[in-house]
Amino acid sequence: MNKRMLSQRRQVKGSRRQAAPGAGVGARAWVFTAAVVLALGVGSLVGFLYPLVAGQREAPQDENRSVPAGWMILPTNPQTPLPPGWPTFVAEPTKSPQLTLTPATLVSETPSAAGVPIPATSPALQQPESAADSPELRLLTPTARAPEPPSRGHTGNAASIDQWVERELAALRTDEERIGQLLMLGWTGGTAEAARPILQEFRPGGVVFVDNARTEAAARRLNTDLRALAEEYRLLPLLIAVDHEGGEVQRIRDIPNLGSNREFANQRPSLTQACERGLRHAQQLRSMGFNMNLAPVLDVNNNPANPVIGSRSYGDDPELVASLGSAYVRGLQGGGVVAVGKHFPGHGNTAVDSHLQLPVLLHTVEELERIELVPFRRAIEPPAKLAAIMSAHIAFPAVDPSRAPATLSRPIMTELLRQRLGFQGLVLSDDLAGMRAITDNFSPGEAAVRAVEAGVDMVLISGGGASQRESRDALVAALRTGRLGRDRVEEALRHVLRVKAAFVAPTVAEPTSFACS
Repeated sequence: MNKRMLSQRRQVKGSRRQAAPGAGVGARAWVFTAAVVLALGVGSLVGFLYPLVAGQREAPQDENRSVPAGWMILPTNPQTPLPPGWPTFVAEPTKSPQLTLTPATLVSETPSAAGVPIPATSPALQQPESAADSPELRLLTPTARAPEPPSRGHTGNAASIDQWVERELAALRTDEERIGQLLMLGWTGGTAEAARPILQEFRPGGVVFVDNARTEAAARRLNTDLRALAEEYRLLPLLIAVDHEGGEVQRIRDIPNLGSNREFANQRPSLTQACERGLRHAQQLRSMGFNMNLAPVLDVNNNPANPVIGSRSYGDDPELVASLGSAYVRGLQGGGVVAVGKHFPGHGNTAVDSHLQLPVLLHTVEELERIELVPFRRAIEPPAKLAAIMSAHIAFPAVDPSRAPATLSRPIMTELLRQRLGFQGLVLSDDLAGMRAITDNFSPGEAAVRAVEAGVDMVLISGGGASQRESRDALVAALRTGRLGRDRVEEALRHVLRVKAAFVAPTVAEPTSFACS
């Protein structure tokens, strides 16, 4: 609405007041008061919008001009970036006035270019009052609102997390920096100095411990030095991951081992005890400087011949694995450590170890829904709200007839995990460098590109600077040639950064007390 229209509206209101000479004094006073309030409100709105129309990205933030809580102004320029997860609207022609988005009310009658209604989870779109300046609106990208932060033991709220994500995303200027955030890298050696080359060259989003430390003191010293190196190179806060399942899979040997998941499940624990197990692991890990645990195992171990899962699983009952696994996630994340449920969509019913060759599971989709997917679906939902999932290097022909490993399969990682199960968190690959299910069939670069194309957000590459470099270079080249869409990379970046904001970033990830009861 422009100033000329506002002036015309005031003139019309004035003429209407003059055309009612028979009204009483009280009525005239009421109309006069309403007109003044309306004029002041519209005048304030024009004053607020004018800087935005003039090209400023943010409204003046003083005590007289501020954006009401829960509201934002969307410029009509379609090139203007939107917050993550907000639907994209465009108004034609470009002379259209500002559009106001609010998450309070759903407008379900807005026309859509593809005939797709606005999802019920989307914010509403309110059209300007002037029909002449407000042509039909087209829905270009129907998407849900930004997902809520994962359940965690931190005080960072959704608004502060979004602000941090947007600020750090804008600071990633080069393709190399952006791709770097999609890398979780291992290194050889027991010192941070040995990791200096990968931090300096690749600027990774995270690092993973394999055989780098075996004692609590060594891990604590190493993580302290890694953070100092990250600050020296002005990196974003690192995700520092380790396998800490309990039982046979526990990298740090001299701290109390709470036993394997099967041993724990055999004790017939309560859900509170399962949560407390996760919380205890979080306390152990945080004391050493870790912020991500590659656990829990959510595989249903219903094949006695399985050579790789075994006691790492809670058992062969999908409901038992789902209930204990999701309770563990709640405790681990409540204690401030990122939980990574693995190995999606399920590695429990195989007789082949994916470290040695590519397993193939011949289940139907119905069987997957009834068995393998039950624990993952439960952990994704509240109250657990699993922050991250690790993919499996295993083929599921019923879902993807090409028999591509799940890690490299869009039908599995996007259509099944994202769309069917509704997971909106971080997807991390299993190791692309040390597992023959991948290395026997794909080059490091091709595997990395296919993984991100499929829907993986962060590729884990444990060993060798050469394979890490080939993977990074292939991802950068795919981004620049258009094979890898920039929207896909930005989506992956947002998933990485949202987890960092919730668990790692010092400005929003302050620990709070958490109790499992």
